[in-house]
Amino acid sequence: MEVITRQLTCSHNIKAVCSTKEDDLVCMEVITRQLTCEHSIQAVCSVKENDLVCMEVIKRQLTCGHDIQAACSAEENDLVCNAPCTQLLKCKHPCAGTCSSCKQGRLHQQCTHHCNRVLVCSHQCTAPCTRNCPPCTKPCENRCIHSRCPLKCGKPCVPCRKPCQWRCRHHKCDKPCGEPCDRPRCDHPCRKTRRCDKCKKDQPCIGMCGEPCPDKCRVCNREELTTYVFVTEDKDDAQFVQLEDCGHVIEVSGLDQWMDTTDRKIQLQTCPKCKTPIRHNLRYGNTIKNTLAMIEKVKKRWKGDVLKAQTEATANKLMRKLRDADEERYCAETSEDLLRQMEHHRLYSLDEAAMYENKVLFLERLAELKRKRRKYFLSGHIALQDFEEMKKEVEEMEKWLRRRTARVGEQEWEEFGRELIRLNFLLKLCVLQEEIRKKGISLDDQAKQSLGRVERRLTDLKPFTAIREVLVKQAMKKVEALMPKLSLALLNVCNEEPVQVVKASGLTQGHWCACRNGHVYAIGGATMESACPECRARIVRARHRLRQQEPSVGQPPGTGDGRSEARRVGRTHKANLKEVNGLKFDD
Repeated sequence: MEVITRQLTCSHNIKAVCSTKEDDLVCMEVITRQLTCEHSIQAVCSVKENDLVCMEVIKRQLTCGHDIQAACSAEENDLVCNAPCTQLLKCKHPCAGTCSSCKQGRLHQQCTHHCNRVLVCSHQCTAPCTRNCPPCTKPCENRCIHSRCPLKCGKPCVPCRKPCQWRCRHHKCDKPCGEPCDRPRCDHPCRKTRRCDKCKKDQPCIGMCGEPCPDKCRVCNREELTTYVFVTEDKDDAQFVQLEDCGHVIEVSGLDQWMDTTDRKIQLQTCPKCKTPIRHNLRYGNTIKNTLAMIEKVKKRWKGDVLKAQTEATANKLMRKLRDADEERYCAETSEDLLRQMEHHRLYSLDEAAMYENKVLFLERLAELKRKRRKYFLSGHIALQDFEEMKKEVEEMEKWLRRRTARVGEQEWEEFGRELIRLNFLLKLCVLQEEIRKKGISLDDQAKQSLGRVERRLTDLKPFTAIREVLVKQAMKKVEALMPKLSLALLNVCNEEPVQVVKASGLTQGHWCACRNGHVYAIGGATMESACPECRARIVRARHRLRQQEPSVGQPPGTGDGRSEARRVGRTHKANLKEVNGLKFDD
C-alpha cells in the first residue's frame, strides 16, 4: 500500500497507491484548455472535451437582429432579448415591454401607464391604461351641510333626507336636502358687514343674500375683484359669489350665466378661473344636484342588480365549461389555473367577466389546435421537429392566458388572436411540407418560391397582419392547386376564423350624456348622428346635443325653447369672453 509518484499518459504526475491500475488514475491537475470555439478556460486535465462548457462572455446576435452579451456556450433558444420595445401602442403610450416579452412586437405587454382620463365624476382615472375605465375608486366627495358620503366614488350615493338649510329673508326651501330645491336664487345683495383684516374696518359684504359671505373687501381687494373673467366685474354695484371648492370669488351675474349654460354632456360645471369642479354651492345647488343625479344613473348602470346577476351567470357558465369541456383534456394546466382564479373571485366587474369569457373562448381554440396537432403527428403528417417547435409556441400562448390581471386591453386580444391564426396556418404549412416530402411530390420553381414566402411570413418574427394573412392564403392556394394528390382533409386542417372578442360596454374614451328625457348613454366622440338607446331621441354626436326642430319660415331666431335660448346666450357670452382675455372654454 505504498504511495508513490505516478506519471500519467498526459505527462502529469500524481500521488497514488503503487498497486492502482493505470485506468483508475484520474488527473486532477488544473490546466489551460483550448476549446473548439477557440476560447481558453481553466479546467481539470481529465475532463473530457465534450463536458467542457465555455463561459466566455461574448457578443451574440439574435434572430430578432439585436445584440446581447451572453456566454459562448449558451443555446440560441435560451437567449432572451431584453432590448426595450420601441413601438407605440394603440393607446399612444410607448410599450414598456422588451423585445422577447412582446414576442418581437407580435404580442405586446399590457400598457403600464396610468389612464388619467377624466371620468364622469370629474376625477382622473387612476387605473392602468385601457379603453374602458373601471368605476372610480377615489373617496366620494359628495357632501352637504349634514353629512359626507362615506363610500367610494364609483358606488351609488344615498341622498340626504334631512330638511334643506338653504334659506334667507326672502326665500326658503321646503324640500329634503338631497332633492332639487323649490326656491329660486335670491338676487338681493347681502345686508351684512364684515371686518376686513387689511384695513381693519367693517365693510359691506360683497356677496348675495343667504349665501356665505366672500372673504374679500371691495376696497382692499379691488384689483383682484375687478380682474376680467366675465367683463362685468368692474361695475360699482357688482356682487360676488365665493366658490367653496376652490375659494375663487366670481361676479354673480356672469357666474349665473356660466352655470346655466349646459349641454347634454354629463359633467359638473367647473370654476371659470381654475377649472376645479363645482360640487358644493347653495346658490347653484339645483344645477349641481341635477348633474349628480345623472352621474348616479351612470353609476347604477355599473352597479345594478341586473348587471350583477348577469356577470354572476356568465362566471358560473364559464366555470362549468372549464370543468367539463374538451379543453380540460388538451389544456389541463391552463383550465385548472383559470378555474382557480375564477373560484377565488366573489364579485365580478364587467371588465373581469368579459376578460374571463375571452380567455375561455381563446382556450377552446387553443385546445382545438393542440388536438389537431397531436392527431396529425400521430398519423405521420407532421415531422417531430415541427411538432416540438409548435409545442413551445402553444405553451407560451397558454402561459399568456394564465396571467393574473384585472383586465386585458383590446390591442392585446387583437394581437393574441392574430398569433392564434398564424399558428393555425403554421400547422397547415407543416402538414403540407411533410406530405410533399413523404409522397415525393416535385414542385416547379414557382411553387417552391410560393412555399418559401409562406414559411418566411409565418416564421420571420414579424406581426402576422391581416395583409400577411391574405398573402399567405393566396400563396398556399397556388401550391395546393399544383398538388392534386393531396387529400381534402389535409387542405382543411386549420381554423382560419378569428375569435369574436367579447367587449365590456364600459366608461369608454367618449363621454356620458343625457337625452331630453333624462336617459344616460355613452358616446365615443365621433361626428355622426344617432339616437338615445332607450327613447330613440335623435342625437347629434358631433356636439353632444339633442337635435332641435328647425324653425318654421318666418319664425325669428331665438324664439325656440328655453334651453336653446340659454345655449345661444351662453355661446355668445363665451365668445365675448374669448375676445376680452383670450380664455379658452370647452363647448
